[in-house]
Amino acid sequence: MQRARPGTFLRVADLATHLHQRHAVEHALSRLAASDAPIVRARKGLYYRGVSSRFGKTRPRPMEVALEVTRGAGAGPAGWSALRALGLTTQVPSVDEVAVVGAAPTGVDGVRFHVRRNPDRLHLTFDEIAALEAIRAWPTHGESDAGALADAVRGLVGEGRIRPERLVKAAHREPPGVRASLGQLFAAAA
Repeated sequence: MQRARPGTFLRVADLATHLHQRHAVEHALSRLAASDAPIVRARKGLYYRGVSSRFGKTRPRPMEVALEVTRGAGAGPAGWSALRALGLTTQVPSVDEVAVVGAAPTGVDGVRFHVRRNPDRLHLTFDEIAALEAIRAWPTHGESDAGALADAVRGLVGEGRIRPERLVKAAHREPPGVRASLGQLFAAAA
């Protein structure tokens, strides 16, 4: 457990090979978290291997915990967090916002979950979800004009971090305003 690389999450369920070992693994991780070892409890059944410094143990960011809890499937930044992920704002949200497909996880401090009912999001990357959520939040959350949003999305398409065909497919199950904005964005790029 202590040989895990810094920045690694440790799941009790993954470390316990048999059901009867779960309690022992949980107990061992709990003891490590209480000691000087660079392990901290992120959530029930989930621990984080950080580093120790003179300032104490490093902790994962709330967004990292949220993505680990959801295993990244269909999860990504929402609201101000999405705009920040795309470099469209200097605002640092007091609470990270994360969009998830299905039920929102519980027990994650510092995160506000937004439930989305679009199963096509399960096939999107972090950046693609950030783009959809930024488009969704744009007029009320934006600090600059819509051209900056379009430039950011097109830039990520150019870098290969956003696949336009996946984004367009997922947009078919999004609210009409998101579909229209995304269509205008890609029409202007053509």
